[in-house]
Amino acid sequence: MTGIIRRQWRNGQTALCRNKWLYAVILLFLTRCTRYPSWIIWEENSIVLPGGHSLAVKDKTVYVDEQEIFDQDWKCAKALTCDLDQDGEEEILMLIWNHMDYGDYHPFWEEKDEKTLREHVYIYNFRDGTMKPKWMSSFLDPEIMDIEVNGNELTVTDPHGKITLWQWKTYSIERIK
Repeated sequence: MTGIIRRQWRNGQTALCRNKWLYAVILLFLTRCTRYPSWIIWEENSIVLPGGHSLAVKDKTVYVDEQEIFDQDWKCAKALTCDLDQDGEEEILMLIWNHMDYGDYHPFWEEKDEKTLREHVYIYNFRDGTMKPKWMSSFLDPEIMDIEVNGNELTVTDPHGKITLWQWKTYSIERIK
């Protein structure tokens, strides 16, 4: 009788260990699972670029001439074009959601990559059929629910409905009102 009880106890212990591993894997998956805020407005659109090229946002993914251009982890909420710096050439402005990854080189104020999903404004020039980064923001605070262009000003609406005005100044976007 003692041998049977011991064997059942060991079998129960093995099952418990297996369940602990299963719970750990599920917990790891859930913590790495991407959860976007419910207030995001995901816009799909197409934009004609210089030289007959096209940019399209479909299912949160950005395509130039029907080829995906970003890492799978980058999701685009909105893309638009504007001459933000008034140099006569239109830039591509995008609201991108991703996990920040600096690679081997971190800014001095960051000790490690941020694993939290964050929103960024990325601005690109489009020349000779390729997108070239012009300016890429760190994560945004406050977050942007919508952004519209009025001349060289950006009208930004946050998730609480607060509206602010922004403008390109020298090398970045600055709040003007």
